[in-house]
Amino acid sequence: MQEFELTGIVDEQGHITLDKPLIHCKNKRVRAVFVVSEDSFDSSLEDADWEHLSTEEFFRGYSEADAIYDEEL
Repeated sequence: MQEFELTGIVDEQGHITLDKPLIHCKNKRVRAVFVVSEDSFDSSLEDADWEHLSTEEFFRGYSEADAIYDEEL
């Protein structure tokens, strides 16, 4: 999987316009992670929402094979 870091802006309809085109990804599916600068942060997302999202994303990568690290020494 390749990784690209780009910037852009979200318009009033919620559509993203990138500052530069993703020419390396034509006709490919992509997965995106968005980081929003604090000066344009929507305060409707409370800390609990962010905590829930973080926990959900963390455990998405958890595998039963990782259970060996859960045991105390």
